Amino acid sequence: MTVGDGPLSDFPGLRARLARVPILDEGYPAAESLKQVRDGCLSFLGRDWPADALTGSGVWFHDPITGRRWAGPEHSAFDVDVRSTGVGIGDVKYVWEPNRLQILHPLAASIARGGRAGDRDVGLAVLRSWAAANPPYR
Repeated sequence: MTVGDGPLSDFPGLRARLARVPILDEGYPAAESLKQVRDGCLSFLGRDWPADALTGSGVWFHDPITGRRWAGPEHSAFDVDVRSTGVGIGDVKYVWEPNRLQILHPLAASIARGGRAGDRDVGLAVLRSWAAANPPYR
């Protein structure tokens, strides 16, 4: 596969091992996470994010408890007071955790196993949304 910068590396050993592991089979927690990512939903840390969660621009700064938005790319990362949790904006963990993109692990495992048609497009759409919302130093 090519994404504009050249071919992506392949890991045949990892691909073969993932094909033997049932983590994405129905009944496993990763299978539900995979379904949510494919559907564009985000349920994380016991909370549900807005419907356009994985491709909408606001999701990467959204606090699902308060419904408020943390500072985005309009501010320098160095000017954001992450200690102002609780009263006001909310707890920054609800912004930091989804931005670690761990939600993509089940999708990546599915792609490595051969995945469904469209899985790569879903993954790339999420990455593009994240990259657009998070320019360097912002």
